[in-house]
Amino acid sequence: MVKKILFFTGLVLISVFGYSQEKVYKVVEEMPRFPGCEGEEVPADQKYDCSQKNLLSFVYDQIVYPQEAIEKELTGNVVVSFIVTNEGLVKDPKVVKDIGGGCGEEALRVVKLMNETGLKWRPGYKDGQPVNVEFNLPVRFKLEKPLDFQLVGRDSVFVKYDQAPTFIGGDEALENYLATNIKMPKVEGDTCIFGYIDVTALIRANGEVLVSNIANYSNLPFEFVFESIYKIHKTYYMWEPAVYEGRKVPTLVDLRVNFLPESGPCAPKVAELKKARKMVDDALQKFQSEEKDAAIGLMNQAVDMFPENAEFKYLRGQMLIEQQKFTEACPDYRYVRKTLNIPEVDQLSLIICNQP
Repeated sequence: MVKKILFFTGLVLISVFGYSQEKVYKVVEEMPRFPGCEGEEVPADQKYDCSQKNLLSFVYDQIVYPQEAIEKELTGNVVVSFIVTNEGLVKDPKVVKDIGGGCGEEALRVVKLMNETGLKWRPGYKDGQPVNVEFNLPVRFKLEKPLDFQLVGRDSVFVKYDQAPTFIGGDEALENYLATNIKMPKVEGDTCIFGYIDVTALIRANGEVLVSNIANYSNLPFEFVFESIYKIHKTYYMWEPAVYEGRKVPTLVDLRVNFLPESGPCAPKVAELKKARKMVDDALQKFQSEEKDAAIGLMNQAVDMFPENAEFKYLRGQMLIEQQKFTEACPDYRYVRKTLNIPEVDQLSLIICNQP
């Protein structure tokens, strides 16, 4: 198995030449910037570096290592040259350096995708005026065998293992523990609060448990978040750690903590949430079966039923992005960005929404 890793930097050279009866510069006082970094929250001296990171994210998210290049083990830099016009559009993209195997065509496809998805750069400026600027984009194609582990804080967390971590007693015991120990917090002025929180827990080799991340999809109050973290922490030494090559290793597990009362005033609404959740599961199956329109239709129904559910909007947004419907995906990603702390969503929402 191979893993694609792409790196690039924008390169500029000094010269001026004619283009469509307008000058095209290779270096100006303010170079073009990929969108997403023009807000006041980004300091002026950091905007260019920020734009380069967004450009990297866009290319990395979109590019696919060609199968021919993988089979031939082709690696190296492809360079695509294009003009960023004074209106922020990409003009005349062309491959000026290729390594073969379809890599040049793939890099060119991703560059052309900028215009097709409505992305507009902040143009380069010379003497205070927007001008046409040539931009050279090197894209590095590199094949690497994926690592068996990744660093999470000070822990080497294994993503490959021979035996998965298991709760002592099995899945049924885990479900019983959560059902028995997770309590509905009492919140002042409670007007039927319910939902669920996803918890990513680190199961260390010695059986210790550490909450690594949470996703509060239902935007539940702090008391619910604390209850989730506290009760998952209390599963210390209730796990059989993962095993890799005969030794116990640390790994991550994803757990869902439900706050779904089956009785009382919230019960009817909880039943509706379960119905919507079933729609989402069906939508995911249909999307994988290439029934794209039917899947989006089910997702729309689920979101209409629970417009504040960030998970539903996140999943619908992912479907829309896969179909390259960036404008439609933008509102979903903006909502998720405000609700959840996911760095990938933050960057992608800035890019697909083409925010200044």
